[in-house]
Amino acid sequence: MNMKHYLLLAICLTLGLGLSSCNQEEPTSDSLADPINPHFRVIGISTQADANLLLAKYLVLDEDKREYSLVITKEEALSLGLTESMFDNAIKEIEETNKFIKEYDNETPDELLLTNPRQKTIEESTLRASEAGVISTSDNQWGYSSFSSVTREAKGVRFLCRSAAALTPVYNCFTKWAAETKSRTAIGAIGVNTEIKVPMAVSGSQSLIRLGFKTSDSNGGTASWRIYK
Repeated sequence: MNMKHYLLLAICLTLGLGLSSCNQEEPTSDSLADPINPHFRVIGISTQADANLLLAKYLVLDEDKREYSLVITKEEALSLGLTESMFDNAIKEIEETNKFIKEYDNETPDELLLTNPRQKTIEESTLRASEAGVISTSDNQWGYSSFSSVTREAKGVRFLCRSAAALTPVYNCFTKWAAETKSRTAIGAIGVNTEIKVPMAVSGSQSLIRLGFKTSDSNGGTASWRIYK
């Protein structure tokens, strides 16, 4: 992945999520939600992160064009109580994400996974502590974890990634054994667990595997991980 593009997107998210504002929301546009009730108002929306959580229900992915959009107009958003800057920040983030997707697809042979915000979120499952864990970050820097491979049947690590505030965050996850690193990149959607499976090449039943997770979200995120066989 081109790190320049990743850093530009991370900077854009930092600027957008650093701006706060006010209120509200509920279902919208044509095919995906109920008609907007002009009298409905949500109380307690004071930050861009709050606004993104509300706008997430209007976020859609065109899988053929590989791009995201909102199915709500600025006028509709303002009638629900969002401020103009909240809506503009969300639109800017989506535009930057779509630009990142196109540049990544053109320049990188590895597949960029795109999260469909309409999919049912994947739930976490319970595993032994030796086979699972959580990586948490508070910014867009790397977070790490590790474990000792206790079975030759382990093929890789399954990450369930979630952002703290960004509407369409970029996730990077890797596994590392000795000098060999394998990684995957994905676009997520706020409020949805994004699954990323990263293989690992291991010889020996007690090899130490190092894991890494980061997101373009300036507020950080979490990645629950578990081995898969």
